Amino acid sequence: MVGEVRHALRGVVVGTVALFKAQKGLSFLVEAARIATAVNPQLRFVHMGDGPLRDEVAHQIEAAGLGDRFQLLDRVPDPTRLLSGLDVFVLPSIWEGLPIALLEAMAAGLPAVGTAVSGIEDVIEHNRSGLLVPPADAGALADAILRVASDRALRCRLAEGAIARVARFSPDVVSSEYRQVTLQVLDSYRSARDHANRPAEHPQRP
Repeated sequence: MVGEVRHALRGVVVGTVALFKAQKGLSFLVEAARIATAVNPQLRFVHMGDGPLRDEVAHQIEAAGLGDRFQLLDRVPDPTRLLSGLDVFVLPSIWEGLPIALLEAMAAGLPAVGTAVSGIEDVIEHNRSGLLVPPADAGALADAILRVASDRALRCRLAEGAIARVARFSPDVVSSEYRQVTLQVLDSYRSARDHANRPAEHPQRP
């Protein structure tokens, strides 16, 4: 299927993996795609996932005249297999936790464009491991996509930064950092407890 995506979507392929939910900001991605493809007709977009707003997004794609430039793929068991068919990964969320799809894309060496919201901006370092744009801003999202799509050297630099950055979120690193934080909290608790249990000192009477 990776080969099918690459063959069917000639040009620079911009993609995302996300549920069709309002949180993911996919309507802004469709509008950004409309703006961006008007400037660069070689751009192609693909979305992988499912969810309650799928039909709504599909209608928006059709209304924007993007039927041959924005492909919707059904949910697949292992979306990471499709990442090699992309040139740029985009996550236009309105809010997030820690987005696993973004981490997987960056680990696969994809330059990423994401919104500056908690979770995403914890992962992407702007202009080092990806680009950040304001949430709910299709124009800014389109500009960032066009910038990355038109500059191969930038894509390579951001891809290298993405791989280096995502290594900090490996299970071993994360568990080690959690352990350090836990030890610091326990040390603070013990210090406070010992201080509270220390006998009060009374001045000696003459």
